Amino acid sequence: FILITTLSYRIANQLTYPIEQVKEVAQELANGNFSARAEESSKDEIGQLTWSINQLAYNLGKVTSEYNTQHERLEALIDHMGSGLIFIDNRGDISLINQYCKDIFNTDTDKWIGHLYHEVMEDKAIIQLIQEIFLTENKVRSQIQLTHQSSVDHYEIYGAPILGRNDKLRGIVLVFHDITELKNLEQVRKDFVANVSHELKTPVTSLKGFAETLLGGAMKDEKASAQFLEIIWKESDRLQHLIHDLLELSKIEQQHFHLNRQVINLSHIAKETT
Repeated sequence: FILITTLSYRIANQLTYPIEQVKEVAQELANGNFSARAEESSKDEIGQLTWSINQLAYNLGKVTSEYNTQHERLEALIDHMGSGLIFIDNRGDISLINQYCKDIFNTDTDKWIGHLYHEVMEDKAIIQLIQEIFLTENKVRSQIQLTHQSSVDHYEIYGAPILGRNDKLRGIVLVFHDITELKNLEQVRKDFVANVSHELKTPVTSLKGFAETLLGGAMKDEKASAQFLEIIWKESDRLQHLIHDLLELSKIEQQHFHLNRQVINLSHIAKETT
């Protein structure tokens, strides 16, 4: 009886020990420990089961490592991209926002995650844009300006719905592009055109006025006509210089632009402007 009991215990132990090991490894895998391994001691069915669980642990560890690497790369890409990025799920909760948005909204936007967009965002234009995308499920492009303490920044927002299977709305994504510099350049161009128009209008008005005066009978007065013709010549020369300056300014935007530095007489220029 003792002999049979001893043999039965050993046989049972040989059968149950590998299974217990496989069970423990499976539990470790379920807990996320993909480095756990079972001891491979035989080549029977239990040994094949042990090898399979070890191979599964290896594959899961490899896949998880690759996933973590890709996830880290994606996070780095999103956080360091030169535009703001916000993802809002189908319930209206902000589930992703990159670091660039901190500069856009001038606040700690990490605290926005998990909150409804209309509870944390203060700009009504952005809220209306988000609501429009949710209602229409169409792409939207708009421009807004955000006022901070000492500056006004301009942004172009591109919003698009994210559709899953069967065209079911999963959420929306917003991308913020900083166009402040472009707006400033646009304003500079407008001011430049306004100033040039004013500068061109003055000599043209003078030319037209003195020409009408001469045609009206002032040509008979030699002294007056000579004075008027001299003014017309000066104004036409001034107009020619303005056109030449405009042509020179247009060359600045060309690739092969070079400055031609010359010595000038400031007193002479001052006399011309008075």
